[in-house]
Amino acid sequence: MTALVLLGSDDTALRFEEGAVHLRRADGEHRIPLAAVGRVRAEGQVVEVRLTAADEDDETAYRVEGASSAGPSPSPVPSPSWAPPSP
Repeated sequence: MTALVLLGSDDTALRFEEGAVHLRRADGEHRIPLAAVGRVRAEGQVVEVRLTAADEDDETAYRVEGASSAGPSPSPVPSPSWAPPSP
């Protein structure tokens, strides 16, 4: 199955595949099971993944800023120079 990848600035990326969200940031890659995702919000060039939490004050959110490309991609997450294929 092909993954959906969102690329952001600062070499960040979100990859949706295999029942999880894979977030690549400068501090490494994080695997977030879909069951732990409360909501995903996109506004402009910012994509935010909020995790579920019993207490809304303890919510964790991961942001990808400068999101300008989205499309199918082979694993692993491509470099920031990757662009989706032309239609």
